[in-house]
Amino acid sequence: RAAPGRPRARLLAGRAGRRPAPPAGAPRLDRPCGRSLRGGHPLRRQAVPRPHRRGSRRGHRRREGGPRRRIRPPGVTDTDAFSFVILGDPGEGDASQYVLHDQIVKTTANSDVKFMVISSDVVYPDGAMKDYEKKFWLPMKGVTKPVYAIPGNHDWYGLDLVRDRTASVKRWKEQGSHLHLLDDRSWTLSHEGETYRLIGSTWLSAMDWTPDDRPQPFATQIATAAAQQAINDFQFIRHDDESFTPWHARELHLLSTQFIRHEIAQAREAGQVPIVITHFLPTRRSVHPQFATSVLNGYFANDQDALTAGVPLWIHGHTHNSCDYTVPATGCRVVCNPKGYGRENAEFRKDLVITLGAPP
Repeated sequence: RAAPGRPRARLLAGRAGRRPAPPAGAPRLDRPCGRSLRGGHPLRRQAVPRPHRRGSRRGHRRREGGPRRRIRPPGVTDTDAFSFVILGDPGEGDASQYVLHDQIVKTTANSDVKFMVISSDVVYPDGAMKDYEKKFWLPMKGVTKPVYAIPGNHDWYGLDLVRDRTASVKRWKEQGSHLHLLDDRSWTLSHEGETYRLIGSTWLSAMDWTPDDRPQPFATQIATAAAQQAINDFQFIRHDDESFTPWHARELHLLSTQFIRHEIAQAREAGQVPIVITHFLPTRRSVHPQFATSVLNGYFANDQDALTAGVPLWIHGHTHNSCDYTVPATGCRVVCNPKGYGRENAEFRKDLVITLGAPP
């Protein structure tokens, strides 16, 4: 099995079948996973011990009280429940994903549930149309409430981050007016006198920190080198007809950060409640203790506690471990509810509903 919690960052073997030396602190490579993506590259998967389920670090424990979580943003005065469903990294279109169908349809049919959020990696292993038909449109058939989805890194496999973005949004619109792809886009909706602004972005990582807090410029050099060597994104994603590199990712990260910051400010100025949904992790607090020392953390997570200020709820995907915690300095609630591969995430809640504006 792949390592629980860490998305299969399918690590590439050398051209002659030799295994490249892993970066310091990275999980070791194990046996081949037995299949390849475009180009026939040999792929390898990570193999690390399954984390101990008991006594996990605070913020990663499953909260008590059932699948419904209540959040009351500052300034929200209505007393009626405003609820929505959260689902992250739904899977590979296998039987385990189809099992979710009935539960998702049933949960979203509740009158107090207004919409559904898919916080990244809508399809695996790549974003080809054939994958969407089998791994998203069919499993989600019957969901009539609005669906807001964030493209993850796997959604760009085999595509060009510059040339194919407009086509991806168009493809979603063609499938139904209730489907919305929030790729550096926002959407507003109102409920009981309050307006909520959903701010969505893949938000690629800056790769500017290391677990041992190396100073700059060394932190960026270490993080980008580790990602370039170990992460498949830089093999299977294109950027304006060129090979996608960590430096392209950093440039796109800056653009998305500006977009998110601007949208948060606009929402607050307009008296709206901002809800941010990203693929990549917003803070290092979302990294599971199992991977605490991995040099690849700089790729998987951003280190942006300050950006969460003024945001009552931040939803993300990418990692395959659930988390639910509050950023101490800002009070922002951060939630991740990924399904992942098969049944790898034992804490996944197929009926997780977040309720906003409800009485405490």
